[in-house]
Amino acid sequence: MGFTTFRRRDGQRFRKVYPRVRKTPRYFTISDESMIVESTTVGMTNEVTKSYIFETSFESIPTVQLTAEASASQGMVNVFITSLTIDTVTWECSAPFTGTIHIQVIKVGT
Repeated sequence: MGFTTFRRRDGQRFRKVYPRVRKTPRYFTISDESMIVESTTVGMTNEVTKSYIFETSFESIPTVQLTAEASASQGMVNVFITSLTIDTVTWECSAPFTGTIHIQVIKVGT
């Protein structure tokens, strides 16, 4: 797993210009390292296990976070990663699940 530091910069003060009226700040975030972020959702209908193939090709295993969003009639369900490779992630739910799984794949550095 990689490590990076984020800094917040004001885009309006990037140049050294001193106008009479100061503009409102417009902040953006920059990082020390390069990052690859992939985010998607996968629907499940009364299933326990499912897989997702990454759209981006990774050289090493990325960091993956899964979040379950159940329908109104569904109770809480835990999601566990059972297999993780450089190409796919496979997960298993604690009960048959109908809803959406949010997937965030993050790779810091090259």
